[in-house]
Amino acid sequence: MRRILLFYITRVDAVPNRMQPVVVGALSRYIMAMRFPVQFVLFCAVLSGCQPEIEDLTYPVTVDGVSYGVVQIGEQVWFAENLQTTVYANGDSIPTGLTGLFANSEWATTTEGAMAVYGDGIYSLCEEHSPAIDACDEAQSLEAYGRLYNWYAVMDSRGLCPSGWHVPTDEDWTQLEDHVEAHVFEGQEGRALKTISGWMLGQNGTDDFGFAAPPGGYRGWDYGNFDMAGAGGNWWSSSADGEDAICRFLYTTPSGLDRNQVHPRAGYSVRCLRDAE
Repeated sequence: MRRILLFYITRVDAVPNRMQPVVVGALSRYIMAMRFPVQFVLFCAVLSGCQPEIEDLTYPVTVDGVSYGVVQIGEQVWFAENLQTTVYANGDSIPTGLTGLFANSEWATTTEGAMAVYGDGIYSLCEEHSPAIDACDEAQSLEAYGRLYNWYAVMDSRGLCPSGWHVPTDEDWTQLEDHVEAHVFEGQEGRALKTISGWMLGQNGTDDFGFAAPPGGYRGWDYGNFDMAGAGGNWWSSSADGEDAICRFLYTTPSGLDRNQVHPRAGYSVRCLRDAE
């Protein structure tokens, strides 16, 4: 799908944060990177399914000292990067530093919320497949992938996402899939959502919607090991299927955005979604 966009930009320095851009693909990510208030008007031509929307978005959203870009995809507004918070929405710290090497390790036995950075700790196994960074280096993986959370943290009543935002439900993820599927070839949803670099074997995405899904890997629920960084990304939903939690994942192949169920002790990435108005 090719988009032909005509646009103009007007600075609104006198009214800080009043007008903010709706993020639509790589062009708007470039505009948002300039980090000043703009009035952003898009006109679309020769575009199948083009529905430009102009909306005031608060950018950036700051959580625990980290600023996040946002992206509008259809009627939904998502964080444009993985969550990194070290605290719940009420300010309480999320437990971290849990060991993971054996079946009786702290990560593999906890039933409370916890978080980790890929490669975290000396008492953990770490494998990585990234062609771009040393994913087992905590500083590099944090910058590239954000943090990993178990599902107990996702479902903690104190909340992972800030006020006005939430961890998406299974239905929210399905709505995203349906929108992307309507604008790209069926079965290529994953490729359209992936980052344009960082995936092994050259299986990078096209990031047509500004979602910028990185291959952040996971932390295993059974031993607390780290694996698949560079080869796959996994994201929680807030929905359950029996005793398991429902997630979405992207891998190098195939190119879809797939649904799965997994033990709640797994460490997966989190994206925040704005509450419906």
